[in-house]
Amino acid sequence: MDPLDNTTTPTDIGMEPVKHHSYRMIVITLIVILVGIGGAVVLSNNLLKSKMKEEINLTPTGTSATTENETQTVPVVEPIANRAQPWVEIVQSTQQPAVVGQDLTLDVVASSTGKDITGYDVLIYIDRTMFDIVSVTSDLPNFSIYQFDKKTHLTVTGIKDLQDRTQSIFDNTILLKVVVRPKQVGSGTVSLYKSEGKEKTQLVDAQVTVIEPQIGSSQISIQ
Repeated sequence: MDPLDNTTTPTDIGMEPVKHHSYRMIVITLIVILVGIGGAVVLSNNLLKSKMKEEINLTPTGTSATTENETQTVPVVEPIANRAQPWVEIVQSTQQPAVVGQDLTLDVVASSTGKDITGYDVLIYIDRTMFDIVSVTSDLPNFSIYQFDKKTHLTVTGIKDLQDRTQSIFDNTILLKVVVRPKQVGSGTVSLYKSEGKEKTQLVDAQVTVIEPQIGSSQISIQ
């Protein structure tokens, strides 16, 4: 079980609100180390556990992640241009038709072109007029994920298990399973943002080098 109960809505613990998206991975890594060192103590202390949940939220207490005036900016749907370079895309798991009211599974797939990856951020765009988001789960057992619903998009941060010394080279590797439920007949976009505001889709390798991958998306016809 995730030590933070798979929380998706975290804030801050008596410190200035985090100003930059890159801090999220640092903060979460420190939390993972803390849990690894004193897991029993941390998990038995409900107050500390609650504070840890608040710590990984990038939204200041008492504020909303979005305002009423914010709307989803639809990314351009396009294929990966050069698969010899790092890329991340979101595609349907199978060729089954998308049907209103029936769950549909999407895969977030990546290639790191030989780089050993220890963490990632992906900014997932789902057309919420066409789909409800049911769940997001890691397909990699050695990566823990943390979800941040920004209303305009879903940010998912993946952190590799600190005890895992094996290499994690992504080669058409499924990172996440995203289950959505179509709401109406038509055509809906599922995609990743390359960047949105101060956030961006990125991979981080074992040398702590930030890799900005190409982005792929899909247009789904709903019956």
